[in-house]
Amino acid sequence: MSISKIKALAVALTFAAFANAQFYAPSNARMDALSGAPFSDITGVFSYPVLMTGYTDHLQATWGGGIIGVKAVSDVLSVGIAANQGLMLGRFYDFAADAIDDDLYGVNYNIPHLLLGFDLGTVRIGAGVFFEYARSTEAFEVGDFKEYDRYMIMHPGVRLSTEIDLGDIGLLAKIGMGFPYFGYRNEETDDSGRETTNYESDGALFLEVGAEVSLPLFGADWIIGGEFATNSYK
Repeated sequence: MSISKIKALAVALTFAAFANAQFYAPSNARMDALSGAPFSDITGVFSYPVLMTGYTDHLQATWGGGIIGVKAVSDVLSVGIAANQGLMLGRFYDFAADAIDDDLYGVNYNIPHLLLGFDLGTVRIGAGVFFEYARSTEAFEVGDFKEYDRYMIMHPGVRLSTEIDLGDIGLLAKIGMGFPYFGYRNEETDDSGRETTNYESDGALFLEVGAEVSLPLFGADWIIGGEFATNSYK
């Protein structure tokens, strides 16, 4: 085999080995979403808005992973938005769908949440203010039969979080609260007259709490935490 053919084979094997390593490397979904972009994944802001204080003048948009934009107004204050983070209502959404015994059509919850961050040194405070809203109306007519169907979901609330620097130990804590509302109205008209059905939720509450502690332990950096979220309704 000639020297040139040997060189060509070596180059081909090198590229093949590189491609094989890429295809069979362990997968990290969040980093995959970044497509190898040379910056950190900051989707933690969705859960703890205070983390925005560490990413001033930053914009991140990932396929299926949400949109986050942060702008530093001063050394203390930062503002931003978080969008496409998914539905926060959880079981309340299922409750609303069950109430009308049907899927909630026409829903679009990708409403930006306003982010506010305050950097006070060893203590930082962050807030995510939201007003999720969806409304849909459907009407159709078949012969003498007419039907009018309408529903509305509103969910105003706020998620507050804080970050405290205790030297080698870091603490994150959050609490979120919202007051979801669901209303539904159906009107059916035929030869026998008009029939109207009204339904609305009463006294619903969205609540979440959580905390994370980071500390060096046994030669490694440990993060220990947990969170709890619930929807109560009637």
